[in-house]
Amino acid sequence: MYTFLKPIVLCLVFLGLPVAAQYLPSYSSVREVISIHVNKDGSSSSVMEIKRKVETPQGIDLLGEQRITYNSTLENVEVLEAYTLLSDGKRIDVEPDKIRTQDDVDADGSSIYSDSKVKLIIFSKVEVGATIYYKVSSEQHTTV
Repeated sequence: MYTFLKPIVLCLVFLGLPVAAQYLPSYSSVREVISIHVNKDGSSSSVMEIKRKVETPQGIDLLGEQRITYNSTLENVEVLEAYTLLSDGKRIDVEPDKIRTQDDVDADGSSIYSDSKVKLIIFSKVEVGATIYYKVSSEQHTTV
């Protein structure tokens, strides 16, 4: 069906030109574990562990800040641990002032009458080859 393309591809190969670009994701997931415990009364608690490696410069933008959205009326969220692991093995812990609680805003920028909050984790020294890690606990104290 596409036999007319064969000579063109062969010419590109002989000239040393790339025929197809290889896909490289912005980041890769190293570890993602979520443990959930549901109580008889319907309340629950969970622990989420996320470890992701930056593969490209675009991954720096995607992983440099992590947002955990939750309903502040129904649950409490706490960041237990967060750090950047550089490719040389050096660990850089996220400082407490780089973990912030903010109002979650809608697409139009409003947050009025909303119980939705965001825990924002701002990682330092995020670069290609680095790994970010965070562990977050959530306690849903009021059932839906």
